[in-house]
Amino acid sequence: MFIKKICLTVFLAATAVNISYASIAGNYHCTGYDPFEKASYQEKLQVKKTGETFSFSSDFGDGETAKGTGIYDESNHMFAAACVDSTPGKPKQTGFAIASVKEDGSFDVTWSYLNKTKTARSQCKKVTA
Repeated sequence: MFIKKICLTVFLAATAVNISYASIAGNYHCTGYDPFEKASYQEKLQVKKTGETFSFSSDFGDGETAKGTGIYDESNHMFAAACVDSTPGKPKQTGFAIASVKEDGSFDVTWSYLNKTKTARSQCKKVTA
């Protein structure tokens, strides 16, 4: 569950270059449903611009964490990412995601794990101070 959450978040969290789009580097609150764990989840996501890519880290509030890297297609406002479970003592799972970035910087994510036949969806909203 951790990997899919992270991947989803990372894909959507890329900074938009188009001036009419809000920068999406920052902190997010994400919600979704994990069809693999058959459970809803919440996640705190942090996205940072790292050169031509974006790094992200996720905290699911239950001890699970994830980290990843993604790229942003400015012309289509789509973000694609890969992530890995970074929870200490837990087997590593690899996930991937694609996100549709909205003008306000929020995003809708579709994600899965490697070697799986289902997809999951989540939504991420930017947290303002």
